[in-house]
Amino acid sequence: MNKPTTKTLATKYRVSTRTIRNWKRDGAPLGDAAKMKHWLAARRTAPTPAENGKDRSQNPGPPRPPGNPGAPAALRRLEQAELEGYQRLQEANASNDATRIKSALGAYLSVSEALRKADVSVSEQRRDAQETVPRATVQAMLSGLGWSIRLGLDETADAIAARLCPNDRIHASGQLREAYGSLLLTSLAGLRSSVASTGIAWPAWMLEALSEDPARSFVNGLDNLAQRTRLLSAAYKAGCGQRDELDKLLEELEA
Repeated sequence: MNKPTTKTLATKYRVSTRTIRNWKRDGAPLGDAAKMKHWLAARRTAPTPAENGKDRSQNPGPPRPPGNPGAPAALRRLEQAELEGYQRLQEANASNDATRIKSALGAYLSVSEALRKADVSVSEQRRDAQETVPRATVQAMLSGLGWSIRLGLDETADAIAARLCPNDRIHASGQLREAYGSLLLTSLAGLRSSVASTGIAWPAWMLEALSEDPARSFVNGLDNLAQRTRLLSAAYKAGCGQRDELDKLLEELEA
């Protein structure tokens, strides 16, 4: 029986001819497939498969697009590589091939570690570029925005009252403030109900921070806001053909 050539063995094991020569030098049982599996699995490093038994240097394949520069783009590429590596690992586990499993696991762990480090790097870059803001800061900013809107409406009411009713500006300003406050509460209730009904990406804590000052500035403001939110939400659902909540509210009002 003719002894298989180096090229034949390279094709069989899907590695380069250089790898086959190295294995021969290390005493690999190349003629026994079963023993080769155990021999390869016992090695610290698994072989890198070569396309059709050729060196990757001879057949590098088409280059991948580099994408955008910087850590964010690298993170996206690593995320894709991690997904592909996990899929290869699952396929290797299903094959029960110890060598293939070892190679796929090593590659997957390597990509996972690179992804972890890249994720940390991107987070640091975003933090340094002030693209990430602490939640407490956002809450304070939204609370300030709600306060500024309410204050602006109050000043607008005073200015209009002074022009239209100079002889009774205090009473007129009070009436306008109440009307503007009601409009503001309705607007905030509309925002809250739209989030609940349509799933817009506004976390509840953001809405709470934005509406806290305007709602507390009026008598029973928080309860009033909750009632208006419920009413607007029911009206929205009724417009979509779901009248149960609106009918229940109407029954409560009549009672």
